[in-house]
Amino acid sequence: MENDEELEISSAGKEYLPKAAELISRTFTEDPVIKFMLSSLSDKDRLAYMPTYMHTLLKAATLNDGLIQEANNWCCCAVWMPPGRRVDNIFTMIPAGILGCFWKIGVAGIRRMLLDFGSQSDACKQKWLRDPNGNPVKRYHYLYFISTDFHARGQGLASRMIAQWQEKASEDGLPVWLEATTSRSRDIYARQGFKVVEEMRVGKGTHAESGTMEEGGGGVPLWAMIWWPEWKKESSNTDDSQPEGTSRS
Repeated sequence: MENDEELEISSAGKEYLPKAAELISRTFTEDPVIKFMLSSLSDKDRLAYMPTYMHTLLKAATLNDGLIQEANNWCCCAVWMPPGRRVDNIFTMIPAGILGCFWKIGVAGIRRMLLDFGSQSDACKQKWLRDPNGNPVKRYHYLYFISTDFHARGQGLASRMIAQWQEKASEDGLPVWLEATTSRSRDIYARQGFKVVEEMRVGKGTHAESGTMEEGGGGVPLWAMIWWPEWKKESSNTDDSQPEGTSRS
């Protein structure tokens, strides 16, 4: 149940890295996509490596002007990438510590991160981030991570943090993109007006839906989702030629 407690948000860059990495690594231990990325490791090694792994990913984000937000004294944390910036910038991945990450997860882990996930995500963006005339939309906000601590769930913190960012995106006239990695998070985003445009699957034939290795497995599902500002919604309502987003369940 959501409450009416005042939402107190603060924002920073690299200064918030330690606390953000700690919270997200602790709350994403069973996330299927993260388990898929780190499936070369044993459960014990994966759990031990999670803080370092998250610190590396978030440092790569902040080196590309990513913004870390926290709400109500770190009850909830979000990581946003601004328009025109990418986490997988080769010039910042190395100082972020990605080489150590690659050494830890091996060649197969690199392939999972950059090819299996990265290439599918990029293809989805090219397909679905388009204006009413079909032209590519290259500037968009990206919700990289969002996580609520276990004791603070059910208060609507994540939804309210997202809603505030949607106001900013609306002022910019830009969409917000994200990939939902669980059906629960997908449904939360849907209630915030995000639309599933495609279901992706990583690890087909090698992993189970849980993210663990399984020969012949169906792969790990995740959902590409977009929230559009009002100009897009109004245009879509008057243009029946625009493709509708679809989702497989």
